[in-house]
Amino acid sequence: MTPAEAKQWLEANHIKYILAQFVDIHGSAKAKAVPAEHLEMVLTDGAGFAGFALWGFGMGPHGPDYMAVGDLSTLMPIPWMPGFARMATYGHVHGKPYPYDSRVALKVQLDRLAAQGMTLYTGIEPEFMLLKRHADNSLGPWDATDSLEKPCYDYKGLARSADFLDRLVSAVRQVGFDEYQIDHEYANGQVEGNCT
Repeated sequence: MTPAEAKQWLEANHIKYILAQFVDIHGSAKAKAVPAEHLEMVLTDGAGFAGFALWGFGMGPHGPDYMAVGDLSTLMPIPWMPGFARMATYGHVHGKPYPYDSRVALKVQLDRLAAQGMTLYTGIEPEFMLLKRHADNSLGPWDATDSLEKPCYDYKGLARSADFLDRLVSAVRQVGFDEYQIDHEYANGQVEGNCT
């Protein structure tokens, strides 16, 4: 997709904001909401972040700005945030790729593998808990009947969560993940998904 095609796509999909997004050293997603009419800025200069405010980037209070330069191939709508799209970025400092940026580090390693004729294939296995807060402020499984001592692969636990899981699978597929298996995991309230 070219920048001109991206602008048309943003308009056709009623996108008002682009989240220029990256992941810090702890795996937390960080982003700036950029009005869609400033797409070109994200693709060239990048969205600016105060480098010292980012964990694990090795920058002090008087350090340079961290510029999140967009990767247009990752532009996609966010189904649960109407009017928003997201775009993964590569971190730059002083106009050069920043080695502490996780995506820059990954690209370096992928390029090294490619130079040896290899390709990396990976999948993710996100696990999460479906919880609710009790009157005493404690947390427990959202489904009070999810109380088996060994609930792993429990059919009933999946069946009681089916509506939520269906909405979840629909949302992750809209952002490019193929969720191909889901199961009740080892703990009460715990769910595992397998995606590529």
